[in-house]
Amino acid sequence: MVLALSGLIDNQHLRNLPQALSSEITQNRHPNLLISSESMTRYFKFSELEHKICSFFSDLGYTIVPIVILRDLVPLRKSIYIQTTKNIRNHRSFESFLQNIAKKQLSSSTHPKKQSILRYLKQQKQNPIVIPYNTSTRQQGIARTIMNGLGITDHVPPEARLNHSVSDAQIYASRWLGKYIEKTGEPLSALHRPILQSRMANFFAEEFSSTDSYNPLTPESVDFIRQQQNQKLLNYVAQNYWGHSWEEAFQHDSPYIMESNDWMENPKKCPPPETLGHIQTEILGIWNDVQAEFPFNQKQNIGNLITRELGNLTKN
Repeated sequence: MVLALSGLIDNQHLRNLPQALSSEITQNRHPNLLISSESMTRYFKFSELEHKICSFFSDLGYTIVPIVILRDLVPLRKSIYIQTTKNIRNHRSFESFLQNIAKKQLSSSTHPKKQSILRYLKQQKQNPIVIPYNTSTRQQGIARTIMNGLGITDHVPPEARLNHSVSDAQIYASRWLGKYIEKTGEPLSALHRPILQSRMANFFAEEFSSTDSYNPLTPESVDFIRQQQNQKLLNYVAQNYWGHSWEEAFQHDSPYIMESNDWMENPKKCPPPETLGHIQTEILGIWNDVQAEFPFNQKQNIGNLITRELGNLTKN
């Protein structure tokens, strides 16, 4: 949706989304809207895009209040790994994923750092609501925590309806398919990914538990993440935008579960071979169906187009 509102890509599917959202908002006539998108943290660094996205809701009569969630680095790294893996964007192990992030951070240390979304919002004279995503927030649910912070008493759906976690079976299948696609060299566009991921999720919801059962953490990975933390920067963010230290935000959190149940990395957690074979056959069938229904088109390579357009905005 953020990509559609930004107007970066002229695609028929994206072109229809803003009008569809506008119609839905107008029909419901609800006084409060909670819009969540990870893409905002990227696009809000460009004033042109910030204006386009915010003006869409302003034109509908809404006042915009930015909300930022502070998250401890260990569950954050775990969450990003699961998200990128289930979307067929990564098939490496969690440890390899961490090492790759550390290398990128090290290589970018000599280059100017990207502007913090929080700092950007303050420069735009917007005062964001900042909430630590700790045990208390998780138990209450992000939506309810935000609504309470805003003093809104409207009904909020159960958190389970808002966010569906994935199982270890789904992560296994995503990693396996990612390796298969890389090996065969078959093209996978950004428009393929959401369709593919949705159909895979439906398959696993029917045959496997879709609750939060996947965990890649080990004592070694947790220690590595802790060593990579920039405590000075974290405390700066917490003090300036939350009013407390970073440790205070997460001091009452429960200990992390630190035994990986990844089927590729922890063989003792792996099911029988016939189960793996069944998963591979089903997922390969889904992938072949998606390829047949949506043939690859170089013009659909949205990732490259976004990078080019954002580069143009930066130069301008």
